[in-house]
Amino acid sequence: MVLALAASRLVILSVVVLVLAGWVLLSRRRRMAKRAAYWSGKAPMSDRELVACFAPITAEQQRFCVAVRKAIAAEMNVDAQVVRPDDQINDYLSLDYTGPLSLAGVEVMKLELGLKPDENFVAGQELQEEGPYLGSRTLGDYVTFYLKNWDRITSPRG
Repeated sequence: MVLALAASRLVILSVVVLVLAGWVLLSRRRRMAKRAAYWSGKAPMSDRELVACFAPITAEQQRFCVAVRKAIAAEMNVDAQVVRPDDQINDYLSLDYTGPLSLAGVEVMKLELGLKPDENFVAGQELQEEGPYLGSRTLGDYVTFYLKNWDRITSPRG
């Protein structure tokens, strides 16, 4: 009797595991199909065209724009040329963007440009929902936050 009960529990557990595994695989396949559909429908944009969307800006700011784009593309595992200023931030989140988007610009300033950005200013703006992430609808808005506040973010603090 005990052996039969244990066997039936094992069968039930096995069925549950198989159902969950199937669900996980199906969910993953759906996410991958959604990502492929989103990115394949995008026309490529050169770095020059990207920078022109934010002109006039300095050479350092141009490098920033391109580096943010490349960082997001790397996180999303896509060609940087399909990451465009008109992309909706919410679309990235629905495509399983896992990077810290609110601080991606800060990281680019540090790692790519060798700057020491004021992270407290950026975080404070986020708390007020006026920062690069919470205050933005598109990638263009996100980049514009940094460009508009460039001097404040990059100025030495005493």
